[in-house]
Amino acid sequence: MRRKEIGGRLLRRPQRNESAATVVGFCTGAHTAVGGMPDAPLMEDVILAHRLGRKYLAPMNLTVRTDASAYIRDGWFLRAGKNLWRLLCFISGRSAARLAEDYRR
Repeated sequence: MRRKEIGGRLLRRPQRNESAATVVGFCTGAHTAVGGMPDAPLMEDVILAHRLGRKYLAPMNLTVRTDASAYIRDGWFLRAGKNLWRLLCFISGRSAARLAEDYRR
């Protein structure tokens, strides 16, 4: 069974290029059943995870490598704090489009 990955990008270890973020796997069939990847400018992983629900999500013990340049530029705690704030705003009802506008500023 093929797995696809979505991952959080909030938590990272300073001065290393390995993520401590949680990665979640799901079956391709489940991905198709909920309409595939959402067309959203931001928070598409959150929307997809919400659509899939706990029934189709399974945690995976993986190390994920991502680009740390934004964290280095903005500062580790500030960048992670802003990302957490955006997630809380999204969960509270702010649109992904509005969050994307704020993100670009």
